[in-house]
Amino acid sequence: MAKLDGKTALITGAAVGLGEGIAEVYAKYGARLCLVDIMSKVEATAERLRWEYGVEVIGLVANVADKAQMQAAAAQAVERFGRLDIACCNAGICRLAPFEEMSDEMRDFHIDVNIKGVWNTCQAVVPYMLKQGGGSIVIASSVTGDIVADAGEAAYAMTKAALVGLTKCLAVEYADRNIR
Repeated sequence: MAKLDGKTALITGAAVGLGEGIAEVYAKYGARLCLVDIMSKVEATAERLRWEYGVEVIGLVANVADKAQMQAAAAQAVERFGRLDIACCNAGICRLAPFEEMSDEMRDFHIDVNIKGVWNTCQAVVPYMLKQGGGSIVIASSVTGDIVADAGEAAYAMTKAALVGLTKCLAVEYADRNIR
């Protein structure tokens, strides 16, 4: 029996890069997967993992910044697999520019994806986790923001530091209800 047999994981930003790598590890350990990404390549990633690891996988094209789309993704995962045990909030963006040149639109893009995307994902999955008696939420932040900073990363650093605070708050709020 693999470590994650019988578990269902929803992973955002799962089409390529770190998210694809996370999905591959979850697949290796037997999890059923709901992969979410704004890129249509998420469907090919889902197909590859299904073929390589023999696990049940669905790939959904959705924008984490859109609350309704994340609610729909969580509902599809539960409809397909019967439960939702893990949410891995990995989707994120980093666009570099000197602070004085950073546009409001670029700042808001970071906030929409990096903060609201995690918020929307957590709000979409928590009701299912509460109903089934628990679950796990993984929020991918960065050392950038609360530990280190680099020139040109003001918007990114601001949003990633915010995720540290959100993670701590959610941990305290849901610990007694078996969501970690």
